[in-house]
Formats: sequence, C-alpha cells, structure tokens
Amino acid sequence: PLGGAPNVTQSPETPAAQTEPQPTSDNPDPREYVDRWSDLRALMPDNVDMNTRIDIADEWVETQGANTGHEYIAVLAGDGSLMGAGTTSSRNSVDMSAAVIDRLDDPDARMIVTHNHPTGRALSTQDIAMLAYPGLASVRARGSGGNSEASLGVEGRKLVSERSVEYAQAVLRYAADKIGRNLQTGPLFGAAIRGDIDTPRVEFYMPDIIMRVLNDVGLIDYSPQNLNETVKSPYIIAAMRAAAKDIADRIGSTAGKGFDDADVRRSSSLRDEPRGDGEVQSRTQGPPT
Repeated sequence: PLGGAPNVTQSPETPAAQTEPQPTSDNPDPREYVDRWSDLRALMPDNVDMNTRIDIADEWVETQGANTGHEYIAVLAGDGSLMGAGTTSSRNSVDMSAAVIDRLDDPDARMIVTHNHPTGRALSTQDIAMLAYPGLASVRARGSGGNSEASLGVEGRKLVSERSVEYAQAVLRYAADKIGRNLQTGPLFGAAIRGDIDTPRVEFYMPDIIMRVLNDVGLIDYSPQNLNETVKSPYIIAAMRAAAKDIADRIGSTAGKGFDDADVRRSSSLRDEPRGDGEVQSRTQGPPT
C-alpha cells in the first residue's frame, strides 16, 4: 500500500502467508521510510514531458522492487515535479513521504502515485481508497501480472464531493470488499467446487476483477494492462454482473446514499490491522489513507 495515512483494513488480495520485513543495510528499521528522492530525481531530466516522467517513475519503482522484493513508491505533482520517492523495505506496504502527506488535501497538487506490487497483482482496496484525497489524481501499480491505474469515476467524484474524505474512503473500501465477497459466492463458487475454473489463477487476478467491477459501477476509472483471460470465463462474467448490480443498487441516485452507514462505518475504522499486499500506507502522523 502507499504510505502517508493511518493503518487500514486488510485488502481481499492479501496473500495467506506474509513475512515480516527484515532490516537491510540502508534501513535498520524496516518500518522507517527511506527517502530515495535524489536517486530518482537524478534519472529525470528537466526537459522531458509529463508522460516521460511517469514512464521513468514507473520503471524506477518496478526495477527497485525487482531487485529487492520490496515495495517502492514515486509521486509526481500535476506540474511534473517529483514530490517523493522511497521505500519502507516491506514486501506488502510502502509509506508516503512527509512532502506528499502535506499535499494530500490540496486539490491543486493533482498528484500521480506509482508503486510496485512484488506479488504482481493489481491495485488493492487501500490503493483505491487513497483516491478520496483531493490531492491525488491517480494511483498506479506495477507488477509481473500486469500494470494498472485508477482515478475516481463519475460516482466516485460525486461521492467525495458530498461526503468527508474518511467516509468516502470507507465507502470505497466497503464496496471493494463487498464485491470481493459477492464474487466468491454464487456461480463462481459453484464453478470452483466443480473444477470448471482455474481457482489459483482466479485468486491471483481477483484484485483486478474487483477493480473492473468498481469501474463498471462508476466508482473508479480503471485501466488494466494485463493478460487476465479469466474475465472471459462465463462464470466470471456472471459473477461480475451480479456484484456490479448489487453495488449499483446501493449507490442509488445520490452517491453513497444507497450504502448502509452502519456497515460502511464498521468496515472503515482506521485502526491497526494487518497490511494487505500491495497497499499504500501513510505515516501515522499524516492523514488516513
């Protein structure tokens, strides 16, 4: 997960077994943010356009992650300036720098966050929840299973315009978690029991499938770049349609009004819990992600 916010609920794509981050030569305490801004800035010429800067940042986090097995983050402001780059030497989370945290509530920042997922999976629930901050324009994830990017969709923008950041984050997390639960029941569950689908492959791509459903209901605009052939399965298609209908019904005519406040708030408390794979975390002194 990306850093700069309080601890969050575990995302549905978290692997069953996780290991604690170990100390490294450049980071004796694996929970401390290691600033690598100068390293990435040295690779970024002044006279290149925004797309090139994004490509350089993407390649940097991917390369660093491949070399270490840890998550890395790079953040660009809307004007192309490099806001932050670093790691917390963890395989399943990464923090944001203080400079980035300070701009999370600034809509003029228009920050683009890119980070790597060592497991190769798509964006996580917590990554998507970060989009509730006015200062973030998009979140990107790089991994062996394909790259992915998301920004708020029509319903997501309506949601954050009408509710607090914390509540909007809660709705995004709740919707993603509910979709994940819905996908694993009904036709998909039966297909898995019968052996009609490749269950490990579906589990690997489940975060991507959840993001596709969030896109279908308008909460996010999602751009996957992967070879997820599982979405062509009639069982997956049926499960995605059912999950999308449930969330669309909850959204209703006004963003967020179709969600039950009690359910949303139960899923949203910003307490310490295990961090999910590929999630962005924010520093405890910063605003919640």
